[in-house]
Amino acid sequence: MHLRRFEPGDGDQVWALHECSITAIPAAHGEDYWADLHDVMHQYIEAGGEFLVGIAGGSVIAMGGFKPLSADEVEIMRMRVHPDWQGRGLGGDLLRDLERAARERGYGRVYLETTIVQTPALAMYRSHGYAEVGRTSKGGFEVVLFRKAFAAD
Repeated sequence: MHLRRFEPGDGDQVWALHECSITAIPAAHGEDYWADLHDVMHQYIEAGGEFLVGIAGGSVIAMGGFKPLSADEVEIMRMRVHPDWQGRGLGGDLLRDLERAARERGYGRVYLETTIVQTPALAMYRSHGYAEVGRTSKGGFEVVLFRKAFAAD
């Protein structure tokens, strides 16, 4: 897999990956909940964040981005790996690249959320140093909140 920044021509493949990935887990939000994926350039990149896609065989097989929450913290969002490609460490590669991009922009902390039923994601975030900082409910799902501070250089 080759990771690179999202380009406007990736939009249809990003949406297709999202739909494929989200149907593989229990997550039932209306399309408005995912509206940011229809405007990735504005919602992520132009907003001071980042959005990466993983390419294999000419197709988008992984994606994820971050948005600034404050001058020191970003939120990682929309992490997806195509179900056929899961279990190969690609999510970890994507996460590391997003963290690197956040550090390069001067951010000191990362926040993210995932549902309790996404056990592989929970394990991956914990193995990458994310600490659970709370739980909440969104759209009828129990959501785990994670945070990670970057070590000082």
